[in-house]
Amino acid sequence: MDLRGKKTDLLVRAHECAHILGHPKHEASRFTHLSPGDRGVAVALQEYLDEQLAKIRAELFAITTRGQTE
Repeated sequence: MDLRGKKTDLLVRAHECAHILGHPKHEASRFTHLSPGDRGVAVALQEYLDEQLAKIRAELFAITTRGQTE
């Protein structure tokens, strides 16, 4: 079983899903209809998701560039 291949596939799918569902951070107007408390939660959740996505992209980049140098 090629775990590296499966992990790469999973990371690629996660990246594609995030790209489809994601919104630019500067598009804060999408939270204006929420109450102030909910808006704070939504912004914190968006920041957490952005952080996780950055980790996924970094790991995917490391795997793909490592594969090109081998």
